[in-house]
Amino acid sequence: MYNEKIETCGKRIEKALTIRGMKRADLCKLADVPKSSLSLYLKGAYEPKQERIYKMAVILNVSETWLMGYDVPMEREEPGVSPTLGLTDNENHMLQLFRLVPPSQQVVLI
Repeated sequence: MYNEKIETCGKRIEKALTIRGMKRADLCKLADVPKSSLSLYLKGAYEPKQERIYKMAVILNVSETWLMGYDVPMEREEPGVSPTLGLTDNENHMLQLFRLVPPSQQVVLI
């Protein structure tokens, strides 16, 4: 069971943006979130739907549960990803971002 909710999703998005050194516009572009929607999330007027929470969490490299405002660790844990693959945290994060791209748009550069 989750711990209690201690912050709004908007406050957590703002924290994650600051920690990751990202701008709001960058998150909007990468997560395909309209600027007006992000503004409403940050004000606490609306909570994002689960699909958007997932996309933003992957891009910000944080746990979805943490992003929703619950008292859990911020670090993202990917189920089914073996820690023995030898990938760095940054490489794992890039892999998660790549998986958000539709297969028809995935290009491998050699």
